[in-house]
Amino acid sequence: MDDEVNVDYGIRTSVIPPLPPLNNYEESDRESGMQIHYSAGSIDPTNGALPARLVNADGDALEGYTHAPPEVLDATDIAVVPSENEERAQFSLRRKRVLMGGAALCFLVALTVIIPVVVIVPGDDTVVQTTVEPSQSPSSVPTLSPTVEPISDALAEMLQTLQQYTKNNANDPWWTRRSSPQFRAAKWLADVDTLPITSQSQLLQRFALVTFYYSTTNVSGNGNADDWREDWHQCGVFSSGCNGEHWLSVNVHECDWLYVNCETITIGDQRGRLLQGNDVDDTMRVVVQVILPLHGNNLRGTLPPQLSLLTYLEVFAASNNKITGGVNSGDGNNNNTDVPPLHDVDQAFMEVTTLRVLNLVGNNISGSLPVNIWQHSPDMELLLLSENEFIGEIPHELSAMANLLELQLQSNQLHGSIPHSIGNLTTLRLLSLASNQLSGTLSAEFFDLPALTSLDLSNNTGLSGTLAGELSNINVFSASFTQLNGPLPDTLFEDLTQLEKLDVESAALTGTLSEQLALWNDSIQILRLQNNQFTGIIPNALDALTRLGELRLEGNSFSGTISDAVCARRGQGFQQLGTLTVDCSVECSCCDDYEKCSNS
Repeated sequence: MDDEVNVDYGIRTSVIPPLPPLNNYEESDRESGMQIHYSAGSIDPTNGALPARLVNADGDALEGYTHAPPEVLDATDIAVVPSENEERAQFSLRRKRVLMGGAALCFLVALTVIIPVVVIVPGDDTVVQTTVEPSQSPSSVPTLSPTVEPISDALAEMLQTLQQYTKNNANDPWWTRRSSPQFRAAKWLADVDTLPITSQSQLLQRFALVTFYYSTTNVSGNGNADDWREDWHQCGVFSSGCNGEHWLSVNVHECDWLYVNCETITIGDQRGRLLQGNDVDDTMRVVVQVILPLHGNNLRGTLPPQLSLLTYLEVFAASNNKITGGVNSGDGNNNNTDVPPLHDVDQAFMEVTTLRVLNLVGNNISGSLPVNIWQHSPDMELLLLSENEFIGEIPHELSAMANLLELQLQSNQLHGSIPHSIGNLTTLRLLSLASNQLSGTLSAEFFDLPALTSLDLSNNTGLSGTLAGELSNINVFSASFTQLNGPLPDTLFEDLTQLEKLDVESAALTGTLSEQLALWNDSIQILRLQNNQFTGIIPNALDALTRLGELRLEGNSFSGTISDAVCARRGQGFQQLGTLTVDCSVECSCCDDYEKCSNS
């Protein structure tokens, strides 16, 4: 083996005996059926041969390349000995494989370790630890639940302060839920707002308004413009238009936000007795009115109980929106389990003893009518809850509102009888109970409301009774599509001298029309008597009704003639008779659609 030579990448490093002729050596190799090329400096592209030190059976050193499989080398009687450079490369490769295998083993061991995840509940000292079990298969890397972002010191202090003054559900306090409107409001006050707060009363007032905003939008509490949101049409954080200061305008007093009206209260006087902790000024601007656009502003959500913090609130109007709610449906309900669940409307205003106007017309509020608000709002003048989804009976407690002027409950799903206690509302001017499911017989007390000027009972098909009592100040009376029965008594014409509209379409009235009808000559403008059971001759008193603009008599059993004096007033102008309809049993030369009578 003294004649061995090193072959490195096809370059001869020492003198060796000359190789046999290439063609002879190739021919001997071809006898084995394989191709082996030993030409120095060339690489066989069919097998990617690498340099090697080649020694045959006789000990002759040959220079060449090979990746030939063992059976080929055996057939040619050639042994392969790696070069020194190749030995170093193979050693380095084996070392890397050992290191990588060790690292992989350590990683698999680490996966068997239980990793604690600490979740901090804001506003609470409780620390909840949860564990993540290792994956069953080491081929997949387990994922950890993201930790809750820690709150700022300012927010922690704000939450601690507000918890003392706000109602909550003991089983689900709002300050533990970052998605709650109250938490988002507190975060905005602590981390975003820049207005200096001069008193505790102002803090609570500002907190109440911000909570109301977040309760009626889907805007993120972080105020990020790229968050999914459903904002107010006007004057919200992301609204496109506002003819004043947007809500949640930082460094702007809440009294200067559009739709908010305030008064200045002096600390220490009778009206200022409810103010707390004012250590900066002797006066404070307090919210007395929140009046959203009457046509609606795309409010969605419930009324939060924090509205009760507006202790000087007199007017709250949020009509024609998509406000929902019912009994025990919102955040922050009473934590006293001995007290029955309250309606969201009760929760929102039960501590506001100054409320005079509540307008929630045209929303989606459901459940029974609130009952506590009647007792806690003695100064209530306008209670407007029509066009919602209220159910149940009209509560007797509403008689506690001794100063009530308007009560609108139409277009709900109320049922049962009208309570007798409604006769105690001696200041009531407008009462609308139309389009419900009310039933029963109207009591005599119902028609003795001395201040009543407008009464609408229409579209309550189960409601019955007769026209009795004294309604001397009534201007508008509607009882269409009811079971109101009996005649129109002469006393009705004598007492209702200010009546402008009488609509009893499709009721169950009977009898004849009295000549006393002429007593309405200075007032009546709309007279709808169609589809009842009236009989008799058309009275001459119709000639005296010079202000009449609509007269409908069809669907009865009248007879007689419509006079020329009545026809002379036909027209569409002011104080002209625009609508006049009768049956074919009545002669008329000017009535609407009367031509059908000549064709019948």
